[in-house]
Amino acid sequence: MGKRRLTRVSATALLAAMGVVTLGWLDWPTPAPGRMTAPAGAAMAQTATAVVENLSFDLGVGVYRIRRMEVIGSPMTGEEWRETLTGGQGVTADRLAALKADSISIPELEFEQTVGGTRQTVVYRDVILLNIAGGRIAQATASGGTVSGAVDGDSISGEFGPSTFAGIDVAGMARLFATG
Repeated sequence: MGKRRLTRVSATALLAAMGVVTLGWLDWPTPAPGRMTAPAGAAMAQTATAVVENLSFDLGVGVYRIRRMEVIGSPMTGEEWRETLTGGQGVTADRLAALKADSISIPELEFEQTVGGTRQTVVYRDVILLNIAGGRIAQATASGGTVSGAVDGDSISGEFGPSTFAGIDVAGMARLFATG
């Protein structure tokens, strides 16, 4: 079993944690270097931060793991976020549509799925989600990340740089994957 550099990954494995984006190459155009940060200012300084730790949930396409996320500008507490994302009824489009926040900061977001019998893992670093409401994320950024898995007994791995995503319909994704 050798190790080889990953040159192509499925769009699902690479970007499912962020939304439905059609991309087949690991090396894609990215915005200028640097990363977007959450909005600042007096209004943000007065807004409480909800912290949620050790989350693991499934939207039907794979499992998401978040060690820590900070939610700013949300009427929900950290425990309400946890219950919505991990509650007994599972994550549904309606539950996702109820989430609201000005921004969410996630130092590391791991997404794992199995496609055609092959397990693939994508880890995003320094994730910032902006304007979350109505089941949508207006904008998401990541400073980069890694992709790993195995094909025919050979391990594969790759890295990607800064990425920006817009108009992510997470409630729509949940509907799509719930219907099979």
